[in-house]
Amino acid sequence: MTTHRNPDGDALGSALALAAGLRYLKKSVTVYNQDPVPANLRFLTGSHRVTSQLDPGARFDASFIVDCAEPERVGEIFERHPGRGTLIVIDHHKKSGREGEINHIIPNAASTGTIVLNLLKRLRVPLSREIATNVYTTLVTDTGNFRYSNTDPSVFRLAKELTEKGVSPWKVSREIYENYPASRIRLLAKILPTLTISSDQRYASIVITQSALKECGATSDLTDEFINYPRSINTVEVAIQFRETPEGEWKASFRSKEKVDVAELASRFGGGGHARAAGWTFKGTPFEEVRKQILAAVEESLLETSGFTS
Repeated sequence: MTTHRNPDGDALGSALALAAGLRYLKKSVTVYNQDPVPANLRFLTGSHRVTSQLDPGARFDASFIVDCAEPERVGEIFERHPGRGTLIVIDHHKKSGREGEINHIIPNAASTGTIVLNLLKRLRVPLSREIATNVYTTLVTDTGNFRYSNTDPSVFRLAKELTEKGVSPWKVSREIYENYPASRIRLLAKILPTLTISSDQRYASIVITQSALKECGATSDLTDEFINYPRSINTVEVAIQFRETPEGEWKASFRSKEKVDVAELASRFGGGGHARAAGWTFKGTPFEEVRKQILAAVEESLLETSGFTS
């Protein structure tokens, strides 16, 4: 059981929910991620069993990738592992590829966790409090605490079902959003001055460097939600976050409000995601070139939504 590097709440919640369900069916399950579990997700039952080590001699009947479709996004160790077995993809991203031998991709699902839950129900796995909490976490994170456009009546019906199983909305929200170390706030104070707003004020960006992370004693998982600060500006339609990776590469993340399909925007560079949240990592490209390419693409997309062409 695995997911993309730097797992978020939907990725980890989906993996842990599916793992719990398969263990109920007497399956032996390993949950692997290249990166450590983020501090604000360690409250999830089963998170302590997630490993960042994958024995090259291990042999699996099947490997599930949840919340992404590309083995390379999981990391090189998994991508090259000779004993993966049948590759199964469970995802809800609009631009997902079909790299699994079995692909179960539902783009209109509010979170990957909702797809996992439906599968477990079909397998007659009881909805335990552990599974319910993990799935509820996928809902909270991927709907932005029930604020994003993917929040519809079915989401609230499912939230009702999950809370009736003992999930505490306050506890989940507190753990996810109010359980950060002081280094996160110090980092935020360092990143906000990098804010750049376009002359027409329709897009804005921030930059997160490795030197800023090191200076604040912070890790990359603590940058979650930083991109929402430029998006919160009332005139901004598209927010961009440039984050330097430990390898010196650059990850560009996009968020939009309602007009620009950033999944389509990211796909121009080989990336993907949702209509309102997407991104991609640029390998071997200097930062200024990455910035130039991204800003030009954003401006083109904004022109298209205005009915003009460049």
